Amino acid sequence: MTDTIVRALDIARQDEDGDSPDMVARGGEQGGQKGPRRVQWNETVMERNRLITGAAPQQMIDCYSLLRTRVLHRVRQDGMSTLGITSPSPGDGKSLTSANLAISIAQIRTFPVLLVDSDVRRPSLARLFGLKVNAGLGDALVKDAAIGDVVLQLPPPGLFLIPGRTETRLRPEELSADRIQKFISSLKRMFPKAVVIFDLPPALVGGDVMVFAANLDATLLVVANHRTLETELQQATALLEGTNVIGTVLNFADRGASRKDYYGG
Repeated sequence: MTDTIVRALDIARQDEDGDSPDMVARGGEQGGQKGPRRVQWNETVMERNRLITGAAPQQMIDCYSLLRTRVLHRVRQDGMSTLGITSPSPGDGKSLTSANLAISIAQIRTFPVLLVDSDVRRPSLARLFGLKVNAGLGDALVKDAAIGDVVLQLPPPGLFLIPGRTETRLRPEELSADRIQKFISSLKRMFPKAVVIFDLPPALVGGDVMVFAANLDATLLVVANHRTLETELQQATALLEGTNVIGTVLNFADRGASRKDYYGG
C-alpha cells in the first residue's frame, strides 16, 4: 500500500505535464491494490464556503499566499512535515484556514499536500469541498480500513484529503495517544515528501486537540477578529504549551462568524 501511495504522489507531479497514467484515472487501482481515489470537487459550493477557487477575490488569494510563504519557510528551515491548525473556540475559521492553506500550497506544486480532517467531533472538510464520502479518518483509526482506501485525490495535482465522517465520530476513549502516534507515523511513511496539514479540534472543546498536537511538528492557532476573547486566547495558548506553536492567524478580518450549533448545541 505504501508503494501505491508514493507512486500516486509521483503521478500527481507528472500531471503538471499532462501525463496521467491509468492507475489514477481509474481511481487508483493497480495490481489489485487501491491507492487514492480521484474525485471532483464542487467549485460552486467551495465559492459559497469561501474556499480558494478561480472566482475567489484576489485579496483573499493574496492573504493565503502570504501565509503559505511563511509556513513553507518554516517547513524548509526546520525540516517540518506535519502541521496542525486549531483555534480556541468553534467558528473561528480553523477549517477554512486549513483547506485554503492546503489549496494554496498545492497550487505552486512544490510539495504534495495531504489534508486530514481530524476534528473528530464535527468533521467539515468534505462539506466545504462539496464532497460526499463513504469512508474517512474514523474508518482508518477504529474500523481497520486501510489508510490508502480513505485518501482522496483532489483536482490540483498533489493535493490529497483524508475526510472525516459524522457517521464515524470517534469517542474520547478511541483517541489513545499510541493509536494517533502510529497513525501519524504511517502517514509520514506513505507521504514522505508531503506537507501534512491536520484540521484539529478547537482547543477549548474537550481534550481531543492535544492527542494530535503532541505528535505534530508544529501548530498554528487561528483566532477570529472581534470574536475571540482575550481569555480564550490565553487559555488556548496555555493548553498548547509544550507544543511547537509557530504563529497565530487572524481570521474574519472583514466579517463576523457564527459559532452556533457547532457541536449540536
